[in-house]
Amino acid sequence: MNETLTRLFESAKTYFNSLPKQKKILYLSAAAFVAVGLTTMVSLLKRDPLQVLYSDLRPEESKNVAKKLSEQNISYQVNEDNSTVLVPASQVYKARMELAKEGLPGQDLVGFEKFDNSTIGMSSYVQRIQYVRAVQGELTRSIQRLASVKTARVHISVPPKKTFLEEEDPPKASVVLELRNGMTPSKQETTGIAHLVASAVEGLKVNQITIVDTKGNFLHRPEDTSTPAIPTALLEMQRSIESEYERRVEEMLTPVVGFGKVRAKVTAEIDPSRVNTTEETFDPEKVVARSVSKTDESNVGSRPNPMGIPGSRSNLPGTETNNPQVPMATSTNEKNTSNANYAVPRKIQVVDKPSGSIKRMTVAVVVDGYYTKTPNSTTETFAPRTEEELRRIQDLVANAVGFDAQRRDSITVSSMPFNNTDLNVPEAEPVPGFSFQNLKMPLIRNGLIALVILSFMFMVLRPFLKWVTGADEKRKLTEDELTTVPRTVEELEAAVQASAEGSITASEAIEDALTNKGLAAQMEKNDEQDNVIRDIFSETESKKEEKRLKNLILEQLEKSPKKGVRIIQEWFEEDSEKKAEGIAA
Repeated sequence: MNETLTRLFESAKTYFNSLPKQKKILYLSAAAFVAVGLTTMVSLLKRDPLQVLYSDLRPEESKNVAKKLSEQNISYQVNEDNSTVLVPASQVYKARMELAKEGLPGQDLVGFEKFDNSTIGMSSYVQRIQYVRAVQGELTRSIQRLASVKTARVHISVPPKKTFLEEEDPPKASVVLELRNGMTPSKQETTGIAHLVASAVEGLKVNQITIVDTKGNFLHRPEDTSTPAIPTALLEMQRSIESEYERRVEEMLTPVVGFGKVRAKVTAEIDPSRVNTTEETFDPEKVVARSVSKTDESNVGSRPNPMGIPGSRSNLPGTETNNPQVPMATSTNEKNTSNANYAVPRKIQVVDKPSGSIKRMTVAVVVDGYYTKTPNSTTETFAPRTEEELRRIQDLVANAVGFDAQRRDSITVSSMPFNNTDLNVPEAEPVPGFSFQNLKMPLIRNGLIALVILSFMFMVLRPFLKWVTGADEKRKLTEDELTTVPRTVEELEAAVQASAEGSITASEAIEDALTNKGLAAQMEKNDEQDNVIRDIFSETESKKEEKRLKNLILEQLEKSPKKGVRIIQEWFEEDSEKKAEGIAA
């Protein structure tokens, strides 16, 4: 193994010494470049990669974190917008532990720990102020735990106590939220924040809390009780209904007129009253006898027929007379009673109509028209849609929103040009914690590694392999090297005649004629230097000689077919003479 390495080293040394000065300078420069690249690559590989310590920091927080890391002798790096701090990966957890001891990188919030070191001489007013500050700080910490909230600020206004309860003002609160990029708190989250703040402050009601974001948008606003208005629940229902119908109309018309070429607005009039109706109806045609009862009475009797003077004793009832001459009066009474009870079908309907029904709806739809380019101009001419198209669109909208003529609903469809040049589309904010700075060092490191490998392959390894395998430039004939090639057949015959006299062989004469003596001599010298490499790669000299002669003949045939034919003829004559001499011997 050592002997092989020594031979390779000697061959490389011989090859380097045989190079011209320009190539030596080039190879030395390439070697220096490779050495520097390898050194840089090794240093980068040994360097501890950076990892994000904290992101989404404010400038004040980044400043405090950087100051503490400098005190702890921990190397760090801050990105361009001072929102992300990076430290070596092996020191991330240590740095976080050290910063947590100092309460970093949290905001300068004051919680109930403010009362841990309270003094005895603190006045009641100072205590009340400190208590309000502590409540604000604790609420801020709780609100910032929400996923959609980046930072928060809570302001509580607690009026002083008064003698009479009627004169006391209710407490109020305001909350400012800085939302994370691309996130919007839901209605449930804002309501939860309002209830959280109201529960933490005595006497504070939800309708006295205002929540806004950093762009000034209301997320939760107090109700105005001074003037009668629709309750908040009904307002939310109205907005939800209007948004839903607008979405239906735009989604239905977008495939028809094109994306971004339709706008719809719906106004729904909501009935806030609640109606409770009880209705009782009877059906006389479906009467059914429930019960029937009949009573029959019959009375038969007789008494004396009154006679004589009216009012006499004999005519009084109950007076018995034994006079047989007085006639008797007979009476008969009959009584028939029929009683029937009928069941009449009755239907009782109780209707409880909740508030929030749609009393009336108006829909306005605007669609874009057609644009045609003016010849030899960049301007476009607007053409509105036809009345037939607008009528069809109106019918589609009416069916989509449930048009009801009894409610006096109205639908308006217009075709107007859209102006999209002044649309103020906000630019997307960068994702928190992401920066090209985080990828810069890995990209540089990988790029240097690839550059060093490619440079080593193309500038060192490739030329060396070409020289070892005999495929470099010294194996090829250039135009300059063929300047001394014989121009006539007589010159070539003279070379062959010299071989016949015994000074050189026919193949040597052909090679000398095709190139020149100096070039052939130089090639023989190089062949002697290549013997070691040929032994290593196990390629015989005869095969290389055969390849070289073949290449020379092919090149000569391409340039001068007559000369090539003459060379081949001389070659065959030489072989024939050798065979004849062998037979004679």
